[in-house]
Amino acid sequence: MEKDSKNRIEMKKPKFYKLFINKYSILTNDYVIEECIVCTNDLYGVIGLIYCKSLEHIKRIDYYELKKGE
Repeated sequence: MEKDSKNRIEMKKPKFYKLFINKYSILTNDYVIEECIVCTNDLYGVIGLIYCKSLEHIKRIDYYELKKGE
């Protein structure tokens, strides 16, 4: 959120991100990479929710922003 010259709050358009979640799988007894795409303004909030709500051990989360046409 940003304020303009008249102190109005302007919302930014949400962006698309591709996440690569490296988490432990008890079925394979090894770490597996899960891919997901999210549309959000608050990427770090989404990553925090993934860490908090996941039952598996998460080793690492990588991400990049998707551009149009990808």
